Amino acid sequence: MRPVNVFPGTVVGDYEVTDHLGSGHWGSVYAGRPRRGAPPDLPRRVALKFLPAGRGAPAEAAVARELAFSERARHARLIRTHQVLREPDGTTVLVMERARTSLRSLLDENPERPLPDAARILRELWEALEHMHAEGWVHGDLKPGNVLLAEDGSVRVADFGVAAELEGTHAYTEAVGTQDYLPPEWWERRLSEKGVLTRPATDVWAFGVIAHEVLTGGVHPFAGAAAQARAAEVRGYAAGQVQLRLAPSVPAVWQAIIRDCLAVPYQERMEVTRDLAARMPHGGPPRRRRRAWLIGAAAALAVLIGGGAATAQRMLAPETVSGELRPDAAVPQQYRTAITEAAHSCHQKAVTPALIAAMLYAESRFDPNRRSPATDEYGIAMWTPRVFEHWAPQPPGRKADYLNPDDAIAALGRFLCSLVTTVGYLPGDQQSLIAAGYRMGGDAVREAKGVPPKAEQYIREVKAKVAEYGY
Repeated sequence: MRPVNVFPGTVVGDYEVTDHLGSGHWGSVYAGRPRRGAPPDLPRRVALKFLPAGRGAPAEAAVARELAFSERARHARLIRTHQVLREPDGTTVLVMERARTSLRSLLDENPERPLPDAARILRELWEALEHMHAEGWVHGDLKPGNVLLAEDGSVRVADFGVAAELEGTHAYTEAVGTQDYLPPEWWERRLSEKGVLTRPATDVWAFGVIAHEVLTGGVHPFAGAAAQARAAEVRGYAAGQVQLRLAPSVPAVWQAIIRDCLAVPYQERMEVTRDLAARMPHGGPPRRRRRAWLIGAAAALAVLIGGGAATAQRMLAPETVSGELRPDAAVPQQYRTAITEAAHSCHQKAVTPALIAAMLYAESRFDPNRRSPATDEYGIAMWTPRVFEHWAPQPPGRKADYLNPDDAIAALGRFLCSLVTTVGYLPGDQQSLIAAGYRMGGDAVREAKGVPPKAEQYIREVKAKVAEYGY
């Protein structure tokens, strides 16, 4: 049964309803397109989520939460709400970004086989959760059906009807959820006048279950032919009566991550997953390394066939990789490897060796001993120590140091990679946005809806050096 039935052809605002896409606890989602005569600059493909009025207090509270979060959600990994419409009967309609498919559909299409691009999908899903938690929200109903994939394959988390705003360390929401993705503590909770208590650890548990499914083609980490049986296994696991047996096909690094996400005490679950983003294998195509290999192969072939330097140059020119460092660029040789590795460790196209080198020049003129106690910034990347700790690499046998150029550069690459999703969605040049996010902070860039005026001189210097250092 659909919470809201809407006939194809119904016009809502500037949009026309086409097909039914799905229904959740509180609403129904339909495909939409601009109606005839609508402004030409509207999105051509949208999803229309109908949230009905007059369905009782729980439904009204869910609609209010979804509206509150949707109006504040501004992140590349969260489904975007373009517009909020109010119908005469009290129904609220969210005009949203429309995805290509869902993680649930991908799992159904690839039974018992790891999904292609599994590592990238999981990294991007974790980016969404990190952002929600940092903004003070819990999703509360994370599951493959609420993890969507855009036309380019990138992740979008959707359906915020159960999302709850934190009150300190916890929040309250409706007593709804999907059994397969609920943590053991959920089953012990009691309904109060505020609802059921929830925490970010609820989403972390769900992520662990989803990670196992993505890496095994839909196999749940707990045994059972039905969701109710698997939920009983979860409770047995929490009581120490059932062992956690992950599929042996799951790579060792992911086994450790999943076990941490499925830690029974919620406090431990949060503690051991603080550095999860840094521990995840990098997904996505090796776009730069493969092309760099092709360039080298083309040059070698030109020499072997006797074409000489002129032929090699003709073959190299079309294959030059945008953003890679020029051999003659004035970038100190001792830092080139660290710069290139920091850029290549990120699958985001905006994070290039030329950008990282340009920012190091703008920050410190490549001086590893640069210090500014007045602003609490130090080293080649001018890190603030407390911020560096969040992005620091984990070198074997020692603690990362913001004064160590290799550590500082690696951390810079990680931070820039994250900024692509937290500020890179804003209008404007993406490299300028993330560079400004590093210098001024992501909040300042989001508040300015672009490069803040105080960062403009810095960005001009960075962009000039990007052009000078890179192809």
